[in-house]
Amino acid sequence: MKVNGKEFYHIMTIKRYARRWKSGKTITYKERGNHLIRMRVGELTHRIEEINREGHYLRENVRIIQKAEDVYNGKGGFDIFDYIAASKEQLRIMISRFAEMHNVTHAYVNLLNELIFERIRMNDFPDLPSRLACGWFYDRQHVGKWWNEFSLRNDYRRIFKVAAYGEVLKVDRSWMPTDIATVKEQFEAAEHYWKGELNLDSKRRLREYLFIGELKVIEEVEPIVLLRSQKP
Repeated sequence: MKVNGKEFYHIMTIKRYARRWKSGKTITYKERGNHLIRMRVGELTHRIEEINREGHYLRENVRIIQKAEDVYNGKGGFDIFDYIAASKEQLRIMISRFAEMHNVTHAYVNLLNELIFERIRMNDFPDLPSRLACGWFYDRQHVGKWWNEFSLRNDYRRIFKVAAYGEVLKVDRSWMPTDIATVKEQFEAAEHYWKGELNLDSKRRLREYLFIGELKVIEEVEPIVLLRSQKP
């Protein structure tokens, strides 16, 4: 859809780019990479490195928990109360490590989503804006949902009101799998996404606009002012 000055909101989550976003500034999104794949690879690499750094703790967790047999056989001066206290603590630590493993899985799914969704776009919807080159906009109705969504994984967030001149595509981000899915399921989800269909089976319904063209920064918006004015 062509737009000529239509107003949207953009949520900035990368601090080093924020200095360009001044009132009256013009910013262009062209058909070239927006560093999304690099970011996804970086996120996955970071999560894996976190697990590797903590590997020796995991080995210690398992070693202590395996002392149950010693407790049963009365070996090593490790009685049942010592074991309960130690193993509970180790289980707590392991659960936190499993949460980190979930982060690795989530980062991998995000990367795989981008690759598959872009392949479907290139093959079946080549005239639509690419996620690997676009800017992301939100309308007033949905910017609050996105602000909360970003708060789960981003410490740095700012909202800008912009006027857009170019092409926008309204899509539902909730089509993108958040967990491991089959390739068939991902291809089907990508078809729905690029057709702009609403995911009626999802409670998230994260509507977003993919934008290629030129934008003008109108102003930075205080989140509390914008979000208070929205319906729950």
